[in-house]
Amino acid sequence: MIQEGVSLFMSLIKRYNVENNILKHFIKFYWFMESDSEISIDNKLLPVNNTDIIINYSSPVTYEKNGKPVIPDRVHFNGIRNRAEIIRQSGKVKVFGISFYPHGIYPLLKVPLNNFTGKVEDLCSVLGNFSTLIADIMADNSVSAEERICKMEKIMLEEMDCNCLGNEERRIFETFYTSN
Repeated sequence: MIQEGVSLFMSLIKRYNVENNILKHFIKFYWFMESDSEISIDNKLLPVNNTDIIINYSSPVTYEKNGKPVIPDRVHFNGIRNRAEIIRQSGKVKVFGISFYPHGIYPLLKVPLNNFTGKVEDLCSVLGNFSTLIADIMADNSVSAEERICKMEKIMLEEMDCNCLGNEERRIFETFYTSN
């Protein structure tokens, strides 16, 4: 039986806090959505001022942007949405996401964010092996989600460019690396 509805969609999402004090300045939260049975997602995503990295371990997701379907790669990110769009996915669902503050993904991408406004981009095309590495870490079900997030946070810190941070963020970043 295929279950439908926005309340089901939202009830499948579990949020996780950002543990690293540096990353708390850049990432709002992590989220994980998984279903044990087949579902059908057909929801409207409203404009928001954050970007998300999405790692999809299930059937392809389709975004409808300006009436045209966009089927992204398994590891992709959504730029800041400036208009509503539709998301569709059917089957058993297993998706991990990282929700960044509006400025938060910049030190990782090192590319002006206005290049991605309203777009869905393959993360590998921007960050290369990083996307495969985090996808592999988050796929490891032999450890808890919290342990996987901790490993991923360390890799994100190594990948981030401290030089594109503001003075306060740079001070926190440098203090972290000299004390650890």
